[in-house]
Amino acid sequence: MTDREGLPDTGDAPFGAVVPLLDGSEINLLNRLGYMAAEQGDLAHAEPILAAVIAMRPDHAAGYIGLAFAAASAGQGRRAVAVFERLRPAAPPLSTLWQRTGNSADPAPARTDRFGPHERVALDVHHAVMLQAAGRAQESEQIVSAIPWGSVPEQDADGSLLDPALRRLADNLSNHKEQSARSR
Repeated sequence: MTDREGLPDTGDAPFGAVVPLLDGSEINLLNRLGYMAAEQGDLAHAEPILAAVIAMRPDHAAGYIGLAFAAASAGQGRRAVAVFERLRPAAPPLSTLWQRTGNSADPAPARTDRFGPHERVALDVHHAVMLQAAGRAQESEQIVSAIPWGSVPEQDADGSLLDPALRRLADNLSNHKEQSARSR
């Protein structure tokens, strides 16, 4: 072990071995600093900090959410929405769709997503929030209604529980749409 607890000594490791620069608590601290800059709408400081968080944890939602929040706080709503739009899972290739047999037992090809179920829910709910803030309520509702709540596991692979605030936020977005339709 190195002098940093939990990090392996790579003295005998082959060339190119990857050693994390920061441990989890240090990355969380960096993320919080990025969020503090984002709250102020300070893109000049938030972007490089959150870009570092994303580089170290590309499969975690927090850095992307912070980056979108920073853009929104700086009055750049389109840019905030674009952060999430670039993270949507890719549709299966057309050739895969053509190969389906038409048999009802033949499952549709799944979209590939690098994010775990809880990370995807967090990204989708925050995407919907940014769409709502940009005046794109119908798209926001489509994102929220497409979240497969019934198939989201209670615990993620790392044992963390889904934040119940995400479900409440999604429900509030859905209720907001219903209330807007009633007031017309």
